[in-house]
Amino acid sequence: VNITFGKQPTTRLFTWQSAVTDAGAVKLRRIKDAQGSAVVEQWITVESEREIVNNHNMFMTIHRAKVENLEAGLYEYKCGEEGRWSDIEQMEVKSYDDNSEIRIILTTDQQGFTEEEYEAWNTCVNVMRNQEGFYDANGLPNFDFHINCGDISQNASNLYEWLYYTKYAGEFMRNIPHMTTCGNNDLVEK
Repeated sequence: VNITFGKQPTTRLFTWQSAVTDAGAVKLRRIKDAQGSAVVEQWITVESEREIVNNHNMFMTIHRAKVENLEAGLYEYKCGEEGRWSDIEQMEVKSYDDNSEIRIILTTDQQGFTEEEYEAWNTCVNVMRNQEGFYDANGLPNFDFHINCGDISQNASNLYEWLYYTKYAGEFMRNIPHMTTCGNNDLVEK
């Protein structure tokens, strides 16, 4: 699961892939308000837009769901469909003013041809995770979002390179907004 911002800071876009299906949704609910007090809210369900794609002779469904006008606070969410839900993850929607500090993780050039080459990315992620103050009181990365400046893959047509990136990125994609730009190596050959 990858989450990112929409046009407004209170919008989140969720993207994930699954086996071929004609169903899919994101379910989420706020569990803490902006002040950190526990709240009990009902799950809301937002259906995903679905696109069946052929990736290296393997058909899969790409899901995209947009959730707008979220109130500030801590949320839990899951993606999928009945009988096939992802693990429950958490994310925070923050409110900002002109004096707000914004903390960003900036990464780039994870590219590699093999899993061994992606171990460098794994090492970088683990060094960040082990820094004091990396996680907030909720156990989430203590950052507002993650920007990846591209060259995530060495050859974007190789599915396994993307799998290695996401394998190690973990909470950098699913717990804080993950914004990417396309590097020259991230272009898919037609």
